[in-house]
Amino acid sequence: GNAILGAPSVHTYTIIDEDLRGAIRLSSATYSVDESGPRVTITAQRIGGSSGAVGVKFATANGTAAAGSDYLSTAGTLSWANGDTASKSFTVPITNDLLDELNETFTLTLSAPSGGAALGSPSTGTVTITDNDPAPTLRFSQAASSGAESTTPAVINVSLSAASCQTITVAYATANGTAVSG
Repeated sequence: GNAILGAPSVHTYTIIDEDLRGAIRLSSATYSVDESGPRVTITAQRIGGSSGAVGVKFATANGTAAAGSDYLSTAGTLSWANGDTASKSFTVPITNDLLDELNETFTLTLSAPSGGAALGSPSTGTVTITDNDPAPTLRFSQAASSGAESTTPAVINVSLSAASCQTITVAYATANGTAVSG
């Protein structure tokens, strides 16, 4: 009332559905890599939408594997453009040592999604580094030895072919020959 309608006389307001931006998740909660690597490739997926540019941060963290000696700590950002739903990958270098050890693990975490994206599930994962080193060999240091009858106890040396990160045990026993126990 009491005014003239001018142009434009129609206004369109678009509500952007944030659900269409999607969620970002890891392609798997578990990964495995041989210690000889030389790297493991980790894949993230954008699911449930492709509207707008989105991103997510990623980082590794120690488990039983230690950054610097078993793998190289890795962190960064993955990005998707508007309409992009292709999987994105990053790599984590693996260190091949010469120690016989148990399989070791480290974790991966996606965090701080940007552009209206959400974190999907799984957003954390575990990488198992499978040891590739042979178990060391135990052997007597000599095939035979001798000592005076008065030497008590007799010392018989056993050697290990290589260092190991595992506890090494060996059972041993004596047996009668021309000498009789006791």
